[in-house]
Amino acid sequence: MKPSEYLAILNEIEMNYPVKDWRSQGVRIWPIIRLSLAMKLHQQSESNSLPSGSKKNKIQFLKKDYIKPFLEGKKYANPPIVKSDVVFLTHSLFKTEIQDKWYDRFIDPLIYQLKDLKKDGYILEYSSKDVYRSHTFHPSKMIQFKLNLLRIKTKILNRFKQPKISFNSFDEVNSVLKKHGISMNSSISYVKYLALIIEMSKYFEDILTKSQAKVGMTVYYYGPEGMAFNLACDRLGIPSIDIQHGVQGRYHRAYGSWSNVPSTGYELLPKKFWCWSEQDIKSINSWANGTVHEAFIGGNPWLEIWKSSNEHISFIKEYKMQAKELIDANKKDKVILVTLQTGRDIPSLLIDIMNKGDRSWLWLIRLHPHMLEQYSSIVDKLSKFVDFKVSYNIDFATELPLYAILPFTDLHITEWSSAVIESREFGVKSILLHEFGKELFKKEIESEVAYFSQVDEDIVRKIPLLMMEKSNHDDLTTLKSMNVLSHYLE
Repeated sequence: MKPSEYLAILNEIEMNYPVKDWRSQGVRIWPIIRLSLAMKLHQQSESNSLPSGSKKNKIQFLKKDYIKPFLEGKKYANPPIVKSDVVFLTHSLFKTEIQDKWYDRFIDPLIYQLKDLKKDGYILEYSSKDVYRSHTFHPSKMIQFKLNLLRIKTKILNRFKQPKISFNSFDEVNSVLKKHGISMNSSISYVKYLALIIEMSKYFEDILTKSQAKVGMTVYYYGPEGMAFNLACDRLGIPSIDIQHGVQGRYHRAYGSWSNVPSTGYELLPKKFWCWSEQDIKSINSWANGTVHEAFIGGNPWLEIWKSSNEHISFIKEYKMQAKELIDANKKDKVILVTLQTGRDIPSLLIDIMNKGDRSWLWLIRLHPHMLEQYSSIVDKLSKFVDFKVSYNIDFATELPLYAILPFTDLHITEWSSAVIESREFGVKSILLHEFGKELFKKEIESEVAYFSQVDEDIVRKIPLLMMEKSNHDDLTTLKSMNVLSHYLE
């Protein structure tokens, strides 16, 4: 099922049933249910997914979820809570290794800009999948251990609390969903999930209060941590701002095509959406107009650094040189960047294209940060199925910053990665291999910045033509994000 199809189902429900009025503990609970249903419908249509990992025994569970977060948290600076103008919530996976230190692509540029404005920022960081990245450019407080303790607390409380919840028309909505092959979980399960979010929000509320923050900013709002952070900001009456971290658009389950939103908004959603482009603003404001939610252009702070001459940036020249050396060492005529999707295996269609393509092409295979644990299996598959005469690289392509690679790239291929947007900014066209990409990047296809096909011979014929043409990139804003920060901190 395509994103447009499953979002149409959710929109039908939102328009015909009182889901926006479903509440528990004073909080509208529909965002939790909607995002869960969108993921179910999305996964229903997935093939080529990687197998899930084996279940952990109790000892492994304790080590991963409690002992390791505690020990790793000790390595962090864990700065004490002090007065700060902005409190940030971020995830370890958004970091890139720069000169033996970890740099948060979305938060660190803003911290530097806050310093220029004589303002302070305080960073809260959580993690998952054993990803811990200490020794950072700016100190952050590692909160994963605390969040795990709150999970234990909530499970205990939920054992003793059996709330009697009745959501009007819940069964009718389930009947509609069953026609599409899925159903909601029990209402109690959603209420228990909300209980975890509320416990986390109390923790964030305490930090926001002690720091006297004027603004709360997060990356990736639609996990329990992000929704809890938004709820804390809502209860304190300060703006919560979600910073764009990738493709959004009309067909993104968290950003596009909500309908019948209450004018007072959803407490679990950010009040403001920091976007990269006018296109992203339009897709959000089309449903947010008339509510407290609003999108605005803030720019892409990480991209701004790579395209500016400003200067905590000595590393940029070094990484561009490394990328150039990698490409020069392979002595190939053209460079094709491939960005893989998290949770997916390497597409068999891509392997067919590589085998049928010109031997003068160098393929840079870039793993998504969430799929690093699949590195060995992807290497094995490439070595087994790709002709030995095909030149490709995984290590440098994955380790180097994306913006170091793009200036030397002739073409980008993906299923539906947001790197389509970033490639466009460097004048690089993209080929999309998946129906999801066809929908998410409809505008790019229409403007011939991207091309969709699932036929290997067609793509191999098209590649030389696309590599000859550099795209125009006039959609991403050049507005400095510092101006936006200044506005919200006046």
